[in-house]
Amino acid sequence: ATYLLQHGKIHAELSRIDSYKNKVETAIKVEEPIASFPFHAYTLSQDIRIDGWDSLKPYKIVYVRGYVFPKIYLKNHNTHVVNSVKAAFAFIKSKRADLYIEEILTATSVLNSPDFDSTGIKRLEPPVTFLNTYTFFSSKYSDYAKSYHNALVEIKEKGIYQKILSETQ
Repeated sequence: ATYLLQHGKIHAELSRIDSYKNKVETAIKVEEPIASFPFHAYTLSQDIRIDGWDSLKPYKIVYVRGYVFPKIYLKNHNTHVVNSVKAAFAFIKSKRADLYIEEILTATSVLNSPDFDSTGIKRLEPPVTFLNTYTFFSSKYSDYAKSYHNALVEIKEKGIYQKILSETQ
């Protein structure tokens, strides 16, 4: 998708974290966030207390290859990379890592899947962080980016955005 955006083959990437701009410097970031996601730590342990990224330094953390946020927020942590969310949870399950950081929707879909035994894995509170995601448009589509921004702000102000979210949950 990054290649396609860089070359104007797609109009936009719907939901990327702010640092995506570093990867596609020509992209136009819509300043209004599309969403804000809580990212939680998942673990087998009962004794881990969460208070932001620095509180995770004593632990071995598994993350999924290609995710951008670990390279930013976990660069000074003890980490191990795997190829999928399911593999990350399997790492936790086999006690090869202490923590996996993920947003709730993705985590829940794996943990509730019938082909994965999630017994003992729990989500820690509070979230490690909330990450805003933004829409990035190809530089070829600056007019679309402006229209999209205005429309997104408008539907949020009118409560339409929240209504759509609540109906889909």
